[in-house]
Amino acid sequence: MKKVPETKIGYLQVVEAPSAIAYLHCFCAEATPLNVDILNELGKTYRTHKATLEPGPHKAPIRLGNLPPGQYNAWITLGQVSGIRSFTITKGGSFKDRIKTWLKR
Repeated sequence: MKKVPETKIGYLQVVEAPSAIAYLHCFCAEATPLNVDILNELGKTYRTHKATLEPGPHKAPIRLGNLPPGQYNAWITLGQVSGIRSFTITKGGSFKDRIKTWLKR
């Protein structure tokens, strides 16, 4: 019997430089709507991302913008599948912060 592929939410890869962006690794069995809400620890929504993904594997980019340093949760809905992925933003990213980091080396 042939195995039917399932829609799956994988991991969330966050890259902070030069501006914060996340890549959602996932697989879609069919064309599927993607909805991602970025919330802080207190439940305040900072960003919402919506897209439609075609069937197959994806590394979907999600622009995070200038999130302040802290803990966040990405509430992800991919078709009928839902999941939460936690991540941390560690640096301020301002020019002044970069100079301080460089001088500490």
